[in-house]
Amino acid sequence: MKKISVIIPVYNAQHYLEECLESVLRQTFRDFEVILMNDGSTDGSQKIIERYTAEYPDIFRGYCQKNQGQSAARNHALKYSGGGYIAFVDADDYILPDYLETLYKTAVSRDSELVICSYKKFLNDGTVVLIRDNTEWDIPFGRYRHVFSYSPCAKLIKKSLLTEKGICFSEGEKMEDGPYSIMTNCLAENVEVIDYFGYMYRMYDDSTMGAVRQNAISASDNHLRLPVRGLETAVKKVLAASQDAEYQQMAEYIALKTIAGYLYVFSRKGTRQNLRMICDFAERMIGTYFPDIHRNPFIRLTRPAGLPFTHRAAVVMLKITYRLHLLYPFALLYTGAGRGSKERRGDE
Repeated sequence: MKKISVIIPVYNAQHYLEECLESVLRQTFRDFEVILMNDGSTDGSQKIIERYTAEYPDIFRGYCQKNQGQSAARNHALKYSGGGYIAFVDADDYILPDYLETLYKTAVSRDSELVICSYKKFLNDGTVVLIRDNTEWDIPFGRYRHVFSYSPCAKLIKKSLLTEKGICFSEGEKMEDGPYSIMTNCLAENVEVIDYFGYMYRMYDDSTMGAVRQNAISASDNHLRLPVRGLETAVKKVLAASQDAEYQQMAEYIALKTIAGYLYVFSRKGTRQNLRMICDFAERMIGTYFPDIHRNPFIRLTRPAGLPFTHRAAVVMLKITYRLHLLYPFALLYTGAGRGSKERRGDE
C-alpha cells in the first residue's frame, strides 16, 4: 500500500499530459502511485499512458472508460486507488517537485484529513495570470471555519474521509467541483491551509473561465447543467453532520453563497428559461433546507468579514429577494438573461 494515490483523469490531453506526468516523476516524495483514467480520449493520450505505465510499472497504472466526463473518471479511479491519501491532478496542469512531500508532511504532523495549499494559474506561454492564496479564503464562522476553495486539486485528502462519508463527484453535471469540495471542506475533522504555492493550473486563454461558466448552462437546448443535484446532496450531508446551531448557520451560508453564484454569475448571457429553472431550484432549496435564513447572524453586509464585499452582498440580496418574492425579477434584471436572444417574451 502506497501512502498517496495521485488520480489523474485524462481526456484528449496529449499536448500537456507528458509535462504533467514528468512533474509527478520529479517528486521528492516517492511513496506514491498514479492512477491514470482515460475518459474515452480520441487523440494520442492513450499511447502516452501506455508508454509511462510500461516504463514505470511500479508508479503508473492506466485504466480506460467510455467518455463519461471528469466526475465519473475521478470516481472510478478512486476505486483502484490503494493510497491512504488522495491527490487529484488534472492532466493539463503540473505540480512542483516538493508538492506531495509538503502536503503529506503537513497531514501527518497535524493529523489532518484535508490539507489545502495555494495555486497559480498560467497561460501556455508560462505567464502567470492569477495567484490564488487559499489562506485568505479560510473564513471563521464563530467557533467554526470554512475554506472557500472548491477545486479538488491543490489538496491532499485522506481516503477514509471519502469512503466513510460517501463523498463522490456528481456525475453528468458541470462545475461539480463545488459540491464535492463543500463536503470535504465541511466534513473533514481537521482542515489545514498552508502558505505554499505548489500547484500550477493551466489556462488556455483569457476566455477559458467565461467558456466554463457559459457551458454550465446550455442556451441551445435549455438544459441546466449546473450541479444542482450535487449541491443538494452536499447540503444534506453537511447539515446531517452536526445539529449545533452555529454549524448549521455556517452550512446555510455556504449553500446560499453557492446558489447566489449560480444566479448572479453563471446565469449571465444564459436564457430566461434557464434562469427561471435556477430560481425555482433556489426557492425550493431555501424553502426546504433554510426556511429561517432571516435569522442567520452571518448574513450581513459586514459578515463574514474575511469575504470580499461583493460575495457578502450577493448572499444578502439572495435573502432579501427571496423573502420579497422577487428572486426571478431581480436576477433577470441583474444578469440580463435572454437579452439579445430570439426568445419570445411570452415564453417566460
